[in-house]
Amino acid sequence: MAKRVLIFHTSGGRGHISAAKAIEQALAAKYPQVEVKNVNIIDYAPVAYRKVFDDGYSYITNNHPKLWGWFFDKMDRELNRKLPILLSKLAIEKKFNRLILDYRPDFIIATHPLPIWLINAAKDQKLPPIKSSIVVTDFNCHRVWVDQTVDYYFVASQKVFETLKNYGVAANRIVTTGIPIELKFTATASPDILIKQLNLEVGVPTFLIVGGMLNFSSVKKVVQGMREKNQNIQFVIIAGRDKKLKKDLLESSLSRDPRVKVFGFIDNIQDFMATADLAFSKAGGLTVAECMSQGLPMVFNQVIPGQEEGNVSYLVEAGAASKANDLEGVIVAASEILSDQKKLAAMKEACRKIGKPQAALTLADFVQSIIGRQT
Repeated sequence: MAKRVLIFHTSGGRGHISAAKAIEQALAAKYPQVEVKNVNIIDYAPVAYRKVFDDGYSYITNNHPKLWGWFFDKMDRELNRKLPILLSKLAIEKKFNRLILDYRPDFIIATHPLPIWLINAAKDQKLPPIKSSIVVTDFNCHRVWVDQTVDYYFVASQKVFETLKNYGVAANRIVTTGIPIELKFTATASPDILIKQLNLEVGVPTFLIVGGMLNFSSVKKVVQGMREKNQNIQFVIIAGRDKKLKKDLLESSLSRDPRVKVFGFIDNIQDFMATADLAFSKAGGLTVAECMSQGLPMVFNQVIPGQEEGNVSYLVEAGAASKANDLEGVIVAASEILSDQKKLAAMKEACRKIGKPQAALTLADFVQSIIGRQT
C-alpha cells in the first residue's frame, strides 16, 4: 500500500500556501510513489471562522500594524495560547478528525501553527502512530509554533534551531532544511541568457520592486528619487495581483522610461530575481527565502511587527539586506548599494550563504527516510 503524506496549510497568507505547494511539488518529483494530499485547514471551519481568519490578518496588518505587534508579543506566552486553541478546536476539530480517520496518513506536515493545535486530538482517535511535523516559515520562531505533540520541526536556519532548543524542543527533532520554496528556484538559467530573454540592458544594474504593500505613489517616489541620483539603473516593477498598481504605473510617465519595465502577475519571478542586483519588497519568509536562493540582496522599509521584523533583523545582521526608516532612506540605501560594486558583491555572497533553493527537496528526502522505514 502506498505511503500517504498529508500537508496542511492555511489561506491566511501567501507564505504558508507557497511552502505547502513547494513540499507537494518536491514529493511528487522525487517520490511519485508517495500519495500526497494538500489541504487548506480553513476549509474545514465554519463560514464565520473562515471570514475572521482569512480577512482578519490582512486587515489588522495593513491598517493597525501596532495592534498586530501587540498581539504577536502576547501570543509568545504559553498561557495566552489557550483561548485561540480552544476556539480552533471547537470550530474545526470534528471535521479535522474525520479527515485523519478517512485518509489515514503516515506523515503529517503543517506549514502554519493552527493544524498543530489539532494534531494531538487526532492522535487520540485510536489510530496507528502518525509522525507529524511543522515547517517554520520565517527566519525567526515564535512560541506559537511549539507543541510537544509534534515529532519534527523543519527550520530555516541555525538561529531558529537554537530558538526551538531554548523553547525546550529536543535537538533530534529539529531539522535545518531551509524554508521550502518552489522547484523553479533550483534551476534558473544563467543571468546573461535571462537578461536578453527579458529584454533588459546588459551591464546596467537592475533594481527589482515587487508589490504587495506598495502603492503607486511610493513606487513612483522611489524610482524618481533613484533616477535623480543615478541615471545608470534599470527598474523592473512587478505589481503582482494588484491590478490598480499596474494600471496606475502603465498610465504614468514611468511607462515612457525605456529603463522601467512594468509587469502584473507573472509565473517566472525566479528569472527576474536571478537577473536583478537588488530587490525592494515585503519581508515575508517565503519572499525572503526566494530572494536569498537567487543571491539577491534586499532593502526594506515597511515591516509588519512580529515575524517580519525577525526576518529583517536576521538578514541585516548577516549582511544580506538593508533596512530604511522611510522611502527617502530606501532611495539613499539602494542608490549607494548599486553604486558600490564591492559592497554589492559582499551582500550577494551573504545571500548565497543563507539561501537554500533545495530546501523542499531536502525536506522531502527526510520525510521519505521516515516513512520508508515504516511497515
